[in-house]
Formats: sequence, structure tokens, C-alpha cells
Amino acid sequence: MIIGAELICEKAVPVVEGNRFLMTLVARGDALPGSFGSDEYRLDARVLRGRRLAATGRRYVAELEKLPLGLGPVEAAPAVPCYVPDELVPDLVLQLNVVNPLLLSPGLVTDHLSLAVVGRSGRAACMPLARPDIEVEWIGRGRFRIRFGAALTRRVLQKLAS
Repeated sequence: MIIGAELICEKAVPVVEGNRFLMTLVARGDALPGSFGSDEYRLDARVLRGRRLAATGRRYVAELEKLPLGLGPVEAAPAVPCYVPDELVPDLVLQLNVVNPLLLSPGLVTDHLSLAVVGRSGRAACMPLARPDIEVEWIGRGRFRIRFGAALTRRVLQKLAS
């Protein structure tokens, strides 16, 4: 199975030069190879509702020169999905580790963001982080662990596989 993750804004999120988001998909306590994502903002802007704030599987730098004529919406590049070994799939519980200097409390994370899990074909299952079956755990300043329940993980994987 191939999956990636994207943080999508539910509300506009201001970013300032130097903000960086680091994300990794985790299964059974270990980072999935190829899932590390880094998004660095080298401009002051607002990432608007419905736009990608950060994603896994690649490094991306958002800067003015990448916008046509310096205009247009600011958003991160799409996730590059990574491989999940077949032996992990049957009992997989998705977990995403996020490090950022901007959203410092679980309340802000759940209020401002949703999570899109992306499959090989570009299909995505998008869920607000405020759902009761998604746990957003604060593990330190700007550090979060986002966990799906087992049932939600199965439904997401089924949707991506169909």
C-alpha cells in the first residue's frame, strides 16, 4: 500500500518567514521510510482555507519566486506517498508526528486543520482533526502526535484501495 499525509487548513493560517513544518508517518512505533516531509516558508503570508499547509514524503520551500508574478495562493506541494509494507497493513493504526513553531496547542491544531490521507492514484480521504476518533496529543512545544483509531484507519485504507 502507498500512502501520504497532508495538513489542510480549515481556517486561514498565518505563516511568517522561517516557519517550518516537519512531518513523519509512523507505524508500530517506527517512521515509515520515505515519509519524512519538510515545509519551510520563506515569506509572510496566509495559507487559506482548503489549501495545503504541509505534507509528507518530500521537502518543499515556499517562497515568493515560486508564485506566478509573485501572486496567487500560498500552499505547500502535494504529498509524495510512501510504501507501507504488506505485513503492517492488517493491523495498521495511522500516526503522524508533526513539529511546527506556529500552532502550539492541540486546540489550535484541531480547530485550524484537517488531515488528508493520500493514496497512489491521488485519491484522498480528508477528515477534520476535531473528530472524536482522531487523537491529537501534545508532546511538547509545537510537537504533536496525531493518531487515528484502528477502525478509522481501516475505513481510510479501504477508501484509498477502492
